[in-house]
Formats: sequence, structure tokens, C-alpha cells
Amino acid sequence: MRQSIIVVAPVAPPIGGMATYTEDLLKSRVSDQFELIVVRSNQIRKDLHKGFLRDLVALVNAGILLAAFITNLVTRRARVVHIHTNSFTGFYEKAFLTMIARLVGRKVILHIHGGMFFTFYVDAPGVLRRCVRSTLRGCDRVVVLSSAFRNQMLELGIPDERVVVLPNAVSTSAGLDRSRAAREPEGRARCTVLFLNRVEPSKGVRDLVEAAREVCVAEDYVRFRIVGPTTRYRSWLEDAIRAAGIGRRVSIEDTVEGEEKERTFQASDIYVLPSHSEGLPIGLLEAMSHGMACVATHVGAIPEVIDDGHNGLLVPPRDSPALASALLRLVRDPALREQLGAAARATVNDRFTWDVHGARLVGLYGELCGGTGRQPGEST
Repeated sequence: MRQSIIVVAPVAPPIGGMATYTEDLLKSRVSDQFELIVVRSNQIRKDLHKGFLRDLVALVNAGILLAAFITNLVTRRARVVHIHTNSFTGFYEKAFLTMIARLVGRKVILHIHGGMFFTFYVDAPGVLRRCVRSTLRGCDRVVVLSSAFRNQMLELGIPDERVVVLPNAVSTSAGLDRSRAAREPEGRARCTVLFLNRVEPSKGVRDLVEAAREVCVAEDYVRFRIVGPTTRYRSWLEDAIRAAGIGRRVSIEDTVEGEEKERTFQASDIYVLPSHSEGLPIGLLEAMSHGMACVATHVGAIPEVIDDGHNGLLVPPRDSPALASALLRLVRDPALREQLGAAARATVNDRFTWDVHGARLVGLYGELCGGTGRQPGEST
């Protein structure tokens, strides 16, 4: 009989890195070996609201989540609870769930996503920093996305044996022909630059608009596609594009999923992600798995994935001239795009597939399920 694992994580919609992770987890071989009981952390679509109403919806969401979590703790015989979290308010919400799980004798894995955790910790008041440290030290395992993030956990006093580096993973795509030489029969081939992620300031979208203006002035055959949820920022993005005078060369498109997402990657030549902070972005790994030449910023775990000049290009964050220069280099050199794209795809196949990630996660679950301690439901 399979052991049960309670997984607290967001589920689409909306689409995002953590929701994509949950979707891939449920389709992976991990679900063949363990019963994965998902407690949806985004019970209500708070992303559709702003201001006070957003805060109110978040509070209601927290109450529903707590009720669902406790119900599953009581009714399901799960030894391990795997809680996914980001930073800021979301962390404190998950810290409370962590405390409850520990009180009833469950083993707890706290899986930290996003690239702002250490900033969040440093900027928090002293009493909240103690809360963060206590939560982390009380977990059986703390999963982080990179070696750099692991070092930060060690600085906070988390025991070395409890910190697990487990990079994100993606489902790899079928072999793709990324050659664009024959795509445009008349004249020079058009080159499409794709941004596919959350559309918000922290993702460097304003830097991208500034860089796109420079690229469009230099080369008239380049097009930019900005694809992703724009609920809160669409108007200012449209204003920025219009002010840059590149409205005919830059499109803003809604979130794509499934086969439409696959077609979006296949129809593009360069992937760009000029984030100001990151963990290990799944969108970048997806683009690399499609054999795309990628330009990203030197933040978070990205430098542990992209070797500058070998399988992609790295630029400093908030540096639109450097971003434009890197994009122009790839726009003007199709052979370099194919070279970097092939190396990017090989990197993902070697290190960031769900075969690799799933095997390590199965080992982690098995280790905690087989440890000492009473089985839930047993009398004391």
C-alpha cells in the first residue's frame, strides 16, 4: 500500500511557476509510488483583486486553506506533509500550517520557492525574524532551489543535514528544429523574442521595453511577444510601449497553456527573462528544454543553470543597455542561437528533468516515511 503525502501547493489557475510544479508533480512517477493528497493553497483567486479587496480575499483564503489542511490531517493517514511556500505574507501562512503539522506528529518538508526569501528575512522586524528561524529549524527538511540558497539557510542556523538542494524541473519537449532559415520565404527571416512569465515590475518588464526600443531601432525584422497574466500591470505596460514608439513591434498576450504554450515556444527564436530577483524560474527551464537561445539576468539560481556564452547569455539586472546588446547579438547571429539553444536543451536533459527531480523526491519521501516516529492514527 502506497504511503500518503499531503502536499500544500497552488494549483492552476492562475498559471505560475509553483502551479506548474504541482501539475508536473501529479503527472510524474512520484505519484506512482506515493499517494499525493494536494491541498490547494490558492483556494480563492486573490490575483484577480487589488488593494483592500485583495487583502480581504487573502484572509478568507487563509481560513479556507486552514480548514482544508486540518481536515486532511485528521482524515488521511499521511506521515509526511510537503508544504510549498514563497516569501512575505505567504510564508507566515505556511509557517502556521507547519506548526500544526508538527504538533500532530507529522514529518514536515518546507519547500521554498522564489528569489526574495533572504531579502524578506533581513527586512522583517526582529520578532518575525525569530519566527522565520524557528519555523525553518523545526522542519524535518528545508528544500531550496540552489547551492547559493542553501548557504543562506546555513547562515540562519539550519542544520546542514536538514537542508536539501532540489532544483526545479520541467517535462522535456520532443525534438524541435529550431532553424528559422526557411521560415520567411520573402527577404530576411523575421526574429521573434519571447517573454513568457508573470508580467510585473520584478520580472524586469520595463527594462525589456527599453531594450526592445533599442533593438527595434537597430533591426526592423525583430518582433517581441510579451505573454503572461497582466491583470494589474497591463495599462502601465501599454503606456510604456506606446511611449517607446514600438507598439507595432511588441504584442501583449494573455497566458497560454498546454499545446498553445508549446506552439508559442516553437514559434519564437529567443527567450528573455530580465528579472530583478528569481529562484529557479520554470519558464526559463521550459524555454531551454525547447532548444531556445535564452537571455536572463544574473540573479538567484539562474547562474547555476546558465553558463554565460555556453548555453545562454547572462546580463546584470536593471541594465537595459546590456540587455539590448545581448539580444542584438543573438538577433544578428542565427548560428549562435542554434548553438546556445542546443546546449541549453542538453543542460535541461542532463540535470532538470522530472526523471532526475522525481527520483530525488521519491528518495526524500521514502527517507521520511521510513523514519522513526508513530504512524498517524496510532495510539500513544
